[in-house]
Amino acid sequence: MFALARTAWREKLSSMGIASQWTSHDKPRVLVIDDDAAVLQRTHDYLSAKGLSVRTTANVFEIPSIVGTFRPNLVVLDIRMPALSGEGVATTLQRMCDVPIIFYSAVPVDEGRGAARQHSGAKFVSKAGGVRELFQGIETMLLGRTAKETQD
Repeated sequence: MFALARTAWREKLSSMGIASQWTSHDKPRVLVIDDDAAVLQRTHDYLSAKGLSVRTTANVFEIPSIVGTFRPNLVVLDIRMPALSGEGVATTLQRMCDVPIIFYSAVPVDEGRGAARQHSGAKFVSKAGGVRELFQGIETMLLGRTAKETQD
């Protein structure tokens, strides 16, 4: 199943005229940060089934270590968490590395879009849209990033 998903990614990139940067051993890496264990599990399961390599954490203090070892291609981040706001985490992430961020949260749409506007290149996806909509956002951001890197 994972091999089929990786093949689908490569075919989709190829059909768009974009050379894939991902080999069968180097799937796109997505870090998901949320304080809700059920959201983490559901998101992990769905994205993994789509062929992504997924790491999850509810502990914002683990993020520097995870980013250093996992090196995500993209971060999915809740906005409201008890220890530290998602916006604070996004600011820290952007200081650490150049990684695109999707705010995935149940906050009102205007608040979510406002948070995304405050962080260069970030996007907001409402949890009301579910993991399918999140995956579409991830796909768009990763493909857009690949296209930009190919042009540079």
